[in-house]
Amino acid sequence: MLHSTGLAPHVQAYARATPGLEQIVQRGLDHALALLNLPGRRFRVDIHVTCGGRHRGVDRTTRCAMHR
Repeated sequence: MLHSTGLAPHVQAYARATPGLEQIVQRGLDHALALLNLPGRRFRVDIHVTCGGRHRGVDRTTRCAMHR
């Protein structure tokens, strides 16, 4: 796995098996959507996905982008 990224299917399966991952991602997306829906919003909302490596962050970013 050291020479793979979160785009490789076996790495995605490993990353998605992280306990509580979906809840953490959903909480972040809910927070971002709440900010985006504020009346009169005059600021940009950025979402940063990090994991400290090349695996979970890439997988989560790809999954979030697919929900657009």
